[in-house]
Amino acid sequence: MKRLFAFLIFCWLFLLYQCSQAAAKNPGAAELTPHFFQHQAEFQQLVIQACAVQKQMNTRHEVYKPGTAPEYPMPLAADFAKIDRLIDQIGGESLILLQGADGGCSLLLLQWGFVFAGDSVEMSYSYNPSRLADYIPELHDLDKHNKQQPVYFTKPLADGWYVQYDYSP
Repeated sequence: MKRLFAFLIFCWLFLLYQCSQAAAKNPGAAELTPHFFQHQAEFQQLVIQACAVQKQMNTRHEVYKPGTAPEYPMPLAADFAKIDRLIDQIGGESLILLQGADGGCSLLLLQWGFVFAGDSVEMSYSYNPSRLADYIPELHDLDKHNKQQPVYFTKPLADGWYVQYDYSP
């Protein structure tokens, strides 16, 4: 029993350490905001390309990893190759194409994130998110928020785009 308790304490401390490292190494909403405006044209092209693919695939959820376009059948492979070029310009680890409850297109461009022992944290650009929550800089600073409480916010940018942060301990 003591070993299990010690292991759980170790896991919790490791998670806290990882969260603090993620906040230290990875950009927050303050850094992602000007980046969006520098690449706003590419973000708008991404909406056009990715939403067309989502409609063509007629899927509710598709996780796309950049560089995997050849794994898709034609003409999807060519469409994903165009998306690859846009993600290369913008930056991002993966693109999630979603169909909203209203049938509309929603996108999540993951900037960074990790999962450990059921806990997760991710920072993304989100287009037409299904859930909105106010961004309050004093509460949502990555270095200051309570690591024992879930945190979710969507910071509005422009043209349906948001910076989205989701932390679930």
